[in-house]
Amino acid sequence: MEKSSMLDCDRTVELLLKQEMGFLLLESDKKSMFEILANETSFKDKQVMFGCGHNVVYHLYPLLYIKKREEKTIVADLMKSRATAIKNVFVRWTACGHNRHHAKDPFASKAFGKYLDSIEFNKADYMLLRVA
Repeated sequence: MEKSSMLDCDRTVELLLKQEMGFLLLESDKKSMFEILANETSFKDKQVMFGCGHNVVYHLYPLLYIKKREEKTIVADLMKSRATAIKNVFVRWTACGHNRHHAKDPFASKAFGKYLDSIEFNKADYMLLRVA
C-alpha cells in the first residue's frame, strides 16, 4: 500500500502499469490530489493521468476505511463505492486464475476474503483501478 502524499503522476502511472491486476491501494496520510479528486468526482467517472510517457485511464474509488470523511456525505455512496471496488478486484482476481473454487460472489468467497486481507484492502482510503 502506498501513501497518497508520496505519489506524483509519474510514480502513480509507473505503479499502475506494473500491477498484475491493474489496481493500486492508497493510504491517505495528508491532503493529496486523490482526496481532492474524490471529493469532486464520482467513482464512476474515468480519470486520465499522464506520467512516464504514458496516459493511464483509471477509476478512483474512495474507500475511506482509515480516513474519515470530513464533510457530510451520503453513506450509501461510500458503501456503493466500496462494493463496486471489491467486485472489480474480484473480476481481475478471477481473470488471473486465483479463483480455484469458481466462486460466483466475492462476498461469499473465503479465498477472496483472505486475498483482500493479505493486501490490506480494509486499511486503504482510495483505490485506483486502471481501465486503459
